[in-house]
Order: sequence, then C-alpha cells, then structure tokens
Amino acid sequence: VKAPSLDFPPHLWDICKGMYAGVDGEKAFKACFVAPGLFEQCHHLMSIEEALMAFYEYPDEMHELIDAIADWEVELAKGICENLHPDMLFHHDDWGSQRAPFFSANTVREMLAPYLKRIVDSAHKHGMYFELHSCGQVESLVPVMIECGVDLWNGQDMNDKVKMAQMYGDKI
Repeated sequence: VKAPSLDFPPHLWDICKGMYAGVDGEKAFKACFVAPGLFEQCHHLMSIEEALMAFYEYPDEMHELIDAIADWEVELAKGICENLHPDMLFHHDDWGSQRAPFFSANTVREMLAPYLKRIVDSAHKHGMYFELHSCGQVESLVPVMIECGVDLWNGQDMNDKVKMAQMYGDKI
C-alpha cells in the first residue's frame, strides 16, 4: 500500500487559504475534515469483515498498516495547520453499528488507540481541537476516546449523550 503524496504545491494551498479567508472566524468555527479515519481506511483497503478479522489473525501486519496511516494523517494535519490554521481537526472513523461497537474497548486500545492518540497529540501540538465522529452505538468506547485525548465526540442519537455527559463531564 502506498499513501498519496502530501507535497502540495503552494498554488493549491493558496486556493484553500482563499476559501478560509472568506470565513469569519469570529462568527464560525473553522475546522478541517479528515476521512477516512484509521479503521475506515483499513476496511476501504480490504472489506470490513477482512479488516476486523485481520485485527485478530494478523495483528502485527495491521499495526504496521495503521502506523503508516497515522503517519500520513499526522503529516496531513501538520500541512493543514501550517497553511490554514483551523480551530479544529474533524476526524471521521466509524467504530460501530446501530446496535453495538464493531470491537471491544480492549481491541480499540490495542489496535487503534496508540495511533489515534498520536494524531490527536499532533492536532493539539498545532493548536487545534480534535473532534472524532464515530457512528454507531459506541458509548462503551468513550473512555478510550478520552484516553486518546479526543476533545469532542460527535456520536449519533442512539447514544445516550446526556448520560455520557453526566458520566464523563468535561473529559470529552
């Protein structure tokens, strides 16, 4: 697997800078959208079933793949921050179905969290908040999101967000 180059010529950044300059930062929160996330990129490269099975059957190879994806995202975040200076990095990585997460919290801690934390830390280093959108019934994974330093979880309505706010307060 080869990642696309992030060496964008200045004139392409200038186009983005022009669009960003048109947004009043006093009236709107500026954010950059990054998708697919770590797990989604894995299942785009295979299938969702193959990606889930590979976590268990080929963990070393999956760590290598996810590490490469995270490296790419960290480099992307650096370019975004240095050129656009957004308030937030909005990361999209669905971790569940309408009924339950695709994997346990322990699997997320082992397979995704170290890499997600690296991306979150990079966003924070560059002065950005980090928002994670993750579809599905993934309340049980909120503690792992907190461990990774995620500032905001953008979950779907089937999650009890009031309960999550009561349980975790200002941690996310």
